[in-house]
Amino acid sequence: MPSRFMSFSIMAVMAAGMLAITGPQAVNAASDTTSEAAQAELTEQAAGFISSVLSPKQNSPRPSTPADFGMVAEDVEFQTSDGVTLRGWLIKGGTDKVAIQSHFVLANRSGAPEGRGGDVANLSMTAKAFHDAGYTVLMFDARNHGESDKGPIPFAMGTQQDSRDYVAAVDFITSLPGYENASIGVTGMCFGASALPGAFALDDGLASRENVKAITIIQPGTWGQLMRGVLGDTMVDEINRQLAAVGSDDMDLDSKPNTASINVPVMLMQNQNDPLGSQAYTNDYFDAIPTEKTLHWIDGPADRGYAYRHITEHPEPLVQWFDQHLN
Repeated sequence: MPSRFMSFSIMAVMAAGMLAITGPQAVNAASDTTSEAAQAELTEQAAGFISSVLSPKQNSPRPSTPADFGMVAEDVEFQTSDGVTLRGWLIKGGTDKVAIQSHFVLANRSGAPEGRGGDVANLSMTAKAFHDAGYTVLMFDARNHGESDKGPIPFAMGTQQDSRDYVAAVDFITSLPGYENASIGVTGMCFGASALPGAFALDDGLASRENVKAITIIQPGTWGQLMRGVLGDTMVDEINRQLAAVGSDDMDLDSKPNTASINVPVMLMQNQNDPLGSQAYTNDYFDAIPTEKTLHWIDGPADRGYAYRHITEHPEPLVQWFDQHLN
């Protein structure tokens, strides 16, 4: 267990980056809506946030590789329905059950290293837990992250475009010899937790993929929900305006309505003390899921990033959930 509990707060890193761009004058400038100079400054600050925080997070450092944990991984790549090439690791185990895992924002398939706000969040450890339980594991970089390509809209958002990544990952697995009938469990976290329900709502999405037997959603939420308290409504509204101008979904796109399309059992995981989350939102999200479900609260410190470290050190609930449903 890392000793520094108040570390690796992903949203704190984002806020710090934004403050570095805007400076302390941002709040005053944003509040003066009658000033052309203030509006110009607000516009510039919002563009800076998009450029520095939502821009692609490619070729980021890895905390480890599967080989560090005694696993043999094959480099793989596959394409999404909108032509984006995704890259990842395939760690072969049994062909009867497969665990697919992506990652949180600002990271890559193996997690995030120490130095990006705190302690290591090492997703290779979670992969090892699945592999030790007999699973084949696919770890992949989402679009605009790691070694995967940029999407048509090159922002790290967890929107409808990112939902296509999960469909492509499932189709890649079932295209492999011997895996045509594999039972598949999929995990999405952070922005991936927002994209995963959307993968069920897509036309010809995961709701039509009979191999998918269960999913885990870890700390869902919208960028707007997470950042309005940090940046303020005026700034987020301006960011949304600029995103819409280039054809992107905005920061307030909520994945909760997409849960209506989910047709497999769901485990929802949330740090109950997440300072940028809400227990009320989590409960509402859970209530909206129409299938068999369980809500797994993590009693951690007031640090959003803690949940992602927690699942690397305590992956048992993840493995047990898939064991229960992948048959």
